[in-house]
Amino acid sequence: MHLSYDAKFQWRSQDTWKALKKELRSQFFLKNVEILARRKLRELKHTSNIQEYVKQFTRLMLDIRNMSEKDKVFRFVEGLKPWAKTKLYEQRFQDLTSAYAATERLFDLTSDAQDVRRH
Repeated sequence: MHLSYDAKFQWRSQDTWKALKKELRSQFFLKNVEILARRKLRELKHTSNIQEYVKQFTRLMLDIRNMSEKDKVFRFVEGLKPWAKTKLYEQRFQDLTSAYAATERLFDLTSDAQDVRRH
């Protein structure tokens, strides 16, 4: 892909990678992508393994521009299985990274407990 002189100038005037990404997204981001991602997020449920749920959730979040951290945590926890949802709400997370980590620890502990019961 070759950029015209004006385009090269515009992209080079961006100070940081973050600013460039933001500018590119605002120029080329389809309006309905965010709406579709929010719909999928509303329907997303943790049904099988936790890593797959986290991966799907993270992918959808890439297409959603303006969501507060509190809402992200809420949406993530709401999609979990009921027993996991209860455990995570007890911990009152303020950020998504902490919620991801706690969820993975919780599922590691549960799978360890199941392994012990099998032996």
